[in-house]
Amino acid sequence: MESAQPGSGKVSVGRWVLDARFPAELPQGARFQARVEAGGPPLVLRLLEPPEADAARLAMPPRQALARAVVRVLEAARSDPDLVPLARLLRLSPEPRALASDLARWVRGSGVFHESALARGEVPEDLKTLAGRLLEKLGEGPMRETVEGLVRHVEAHQARGALTGEPVIPLVLPWPDGAVHGEIALEPEQEGRGGAGRRYRALRIRLDLPNLGPVEVRVAWAPEGVRLGLAARAEVLPLVRGRLEGLRRALTRDAAVRLVGLVVEALRPPPDECSSVLEVRA
Repeated sequence: MESAQPGSGKVSVGRWVLDARFPAELPQGARFQARVEAGGPPLVLRLLEPPEADAARLAMPPRQALARAVVRVLEAARSDPDLVPLARLLRLSPEPRALASDLARWVRGSGVFHESALARGEVPEDLKTLAGRLLEKLGEGPMRETVEGLVRHVEAHQARGALTGEPVIPLVLPWPDGAVHGEIALEPEQEGRGGAGRRYRALRIRLDLPNLGPVEVRVAWAPEGVRLGLAARAEVLPLVRGRLEGLRRALTRDAAVRLVGLVVEALRPPPDECSSVLEVRA
């Protein structure tokens, strides 16, 4: 009902208005569902619907896997010229040098930044724009469902970015035995978080590779050079470390990267999900 200070105020529970302590991020006017954890006093409630629940629901990807949707568009574009513009955006080269420019194009055109471009008065030629034009031509059927699924995947990543404060771009890489799904997360500078004109000094690439399993690469750049961090499951770290010198040569000699740090570590498990707790006093 009202906030006295961050983390405390009054809440309405049924026909009562009670003093409460609650998660600091719970805004005034938020409605929530809760489960009674302890009868008290004080009464302890566990929130079932956090304030970002709507965004969290949007962040759930559609059932059709992103990699499968991308592969279907790329295959169908061989015989359907209407799909060619979208396929050109989705197609990433397996050759490293070409892949770099393809990824730069994909980050810009992924559709994750679609609404911000519109707000600036720009007309983006991104996935959401191309898919919208295509859907005007497509009738009902599997390909329409595939294109709609691509848009939903992008919107799910947009919602994730809204929740975390970091833009997250979906990624489907070509691989010898099929496509590999992953994502790119951009890390804003601390002073740039939440404001206009953000600057980014680091990114994280997450991939689920056939032989190595989940892998995370963090790239941070500064005037003195680039720092690279690799993380994988503990059991595959010896294999990763055995290839480090080859990676170092490829970066410094072949790609002329000024490498100032290269670290390998075990992939940390994801944090346990736990609901917020609300403590209510009469």
